[in-house]
Amino acid sequence: VDAMNNTQMEFRVAGELDIELGRTIDIYAEGVTLADAPWSGDEPMLSIGAIRLSVRTASVFSGPLVILDAEVRDADVRIATDDAGRNNWNLGEEDDAEPARERELSPPALLERMHAENLAIEILDPTLEEPIEITVRTADHDVVDDRVLSRIVGSVNGEPLEFDNDLGPRTNFWQARPVDFVLHGRLGEVALQAEGQIDDLLAPERPVVTAQADGPSVEYLLDLLNLPPLASGPLGLELHFEPLPERVKIRADGT
Repeated sequence: VDAMNNTQMEFRVAGELDIELGRTIDIYAEGVTLADAPWSGDEPMLSIGAIRLSVRTASVFSGPLVILDAEVRDADVRIATDDAGRNNWNLGEEDDAEPARERELSPPALLERMHAENLAIEILDPTLEEPIEITVRTADHDVVDDRVLSRIVGSVNGEPLEFDNDLGPRTNFWQARPVDFVLHGRLGEVALQAEGQIDDLLAPERPVVTAQADGPSVEYLLDLLNLPPLASGPLGLELHFEPLPERVKIRADGT
């Protein structure tokens, strides 16, 4: 199956395609690819070995789209930015006719559950000395009691990666109401954690957040991410974001 999206990029399903209709629309496909931007190269910017989706049928007509379950296996993702700042995943022009806060906020889709395994993500950017290679062994997303729970296990440039996130209430995401979160994880020998509350997830103005990073050194982290050696010294940093009447105060503590 071949098709073109509105950016004239080719979308192809080279393998099995099965669609079942009922109260849910159940889709299974193999060999899914999306062609890259013409300036970015000949390799697809997305290829998926197998994908399974279950969509609530009524949501297709009434919106927002509700994806009850998604499973993805053996996927490759290519994220590229060129010297002019173009990004291959910028699939269309944004409509800036209305300020963001004057638009009627509604989610384009709601994802209830997702499981992915064996994902490879390549990030290419002129600021990087070498591409960043991210391998995701497993990624899981669930909604439990109106909270979004996510977990990722994998590696970045060969160093182990593990992250857990708890974010909610989900009903506040699109209503310009406060959302609280707790995030903790590890990238190689660097421990990361953050927690706090964001007043408006889409247009934050008064966040209350504490974030902390601890590791061997700044050089270690920059080298892990293939970034130039712009700084040096021990890595032990705590950031505090505190809202004031007309601005946000950022305080940094550490070495």
